[in-house]
Amino acid sequence: MQVYVRRWCPSEFSVDPTEEFSELSGVPVDAISVATYLRSFPAVISHLDIKNELEWNQASLYDADGDVIYYKDNRKQLKEITTEERAGFKMTESKRL
Repeated sequence: MQVYVRRWCPSEFSVDPTEEFSELSGVPVDAISVATYLRSFPAVISHLDIKNELEWNQASLYDADGDVIYYKDNRKQLKEITTEERAGFKMTESKRL
C-alpha cells in the first residue's frame, strides 16, 4: 500500500510537497491531525479550502490506498489573512490548478 501525505501549514496557508507517509517530518505524534482527500492524485484543492473542506481526524489509513493524506501540526494557529493575501492566493492557485 502506498500512502501519500501533504502537510498543511495553517499559520501560513501553505502546503508542503507530497511525501510518502514514512517520510513525515518531525511533528510529534500527539500533535498531528489528519484528513483524507478522497481518491484524487495528485491532490488538487485550494489552500484556502483545506480547513473547511477536509474532515480532520477522520482519515482511516486502512482504506487510504491511493488517497492523499493531509496532516497538520495542532500546535499551529490558523493565520488570519487579508483580502489582498486571499486574492493573491486565488490568483496563484488559478495558475497552478
